[in-house]
Amino acid sequence: MKPQWYPEFKMTSEMAGLLIEEQFPELSPVTVQLLGDGWDNSAFLVNNIYVFRFPRRHVAVELLETENLILPKIALYLNIPIPVPVFIGKPSAHFPWPFSGYSFIPGVTACRAGLTMRDRIKLAPQIAIFLKLLHSIPMEYAVTSGAKPDKIGRLDLNKHIPKLYNYLDFLSEKKIIRDKASIIKLVECLDMEAHHKRLTLVHGDFYIRHILVDRGHVTGIIDWGDVHTGNPAIDISIALGFLPEEGRRVFTEFYGEIDKHTWHLAKFKALNMAIILMAYGYDTGDINLLKEAETSLSLLLQ
Repeated sequence: MKPQWYPEFKMTSEMAGLLIEEQFPELSPVTVQLLGDGWDNSAFLVNNIYVFRFPRRHVAVELLETENLILPKIALYLNIPIPVPVFIGKPSAHFPWPFSGYSFIPGVTACRAGLTMRDRIKLAPQIAIFLKLLHSIPMEYAVTSGAKPDKIGRLDLNKHIPKLYNYLDFLSEKKIIRDKASIIKLVECLDMEAHHKRLTLVHGDFYIRHILVDRGHVTGIIDWGDVHTGNPAIDISIALGFLPEEGRRVFTEFYGEIDKHTWHLAKFKALNMAIILMAYGYDTGDINLLKEAETSLSLLLQ
């Protein structure tokens, strides 16, 4: 069985250019440069001013449609730029799914920026304020804007813990992880009962590949396919998987009080993401991402 990040459709720069010129002739002649492939979408820089995203898997289509609907309605609530769709592409004879384009947001992903621990601490206030604002958007407005509840159990521990252990076995066999016991002990020590019932609008996939940075500032938060109404622990996990202890203290100063159970759920979410990223980095040969995942794991085990 192929890992979840393997594509069903591999978009090329040439094909992306043809589709864009076909549906948006005002952009012709287009120049297209691949920015990167994610699990669900491929992103291309177009004419040096737009980013177009094309689904790689059918499951990503609904996620992209939700982004297109909700992002224009929440952008003004936030302190950091987010992608706001300018172009909405339709399925055609050449490509079976919709796609979208938005203005380019400058910066590099946090996993490519070579951030020191001091750099991360400096980013903590911006990230915390962003999440505080996002999580404070009125639920009624979020729902009427297109946000849906969590349909796939992102914090369903009965589903995710066995998968986590399977990844641990794989990484141990490949000698990427040499102390599996410490990670298992960490999971077993977490009180992860979901006592915290407050639901908020959440990004849903808030980690280092979706944070853009430049010269000590967060310049954008991207890839909103998992946006939904859910437990804020899903997003708060960034404080545990990305920030050292001092950075977590700064984060809570700006975000506000976080109860123990939310912290524990956030810690599991961050741990689960770090392990999956290790497997992804190893499987795709992305050494930089593999190192970032190892850094995240070391922060969690402190």
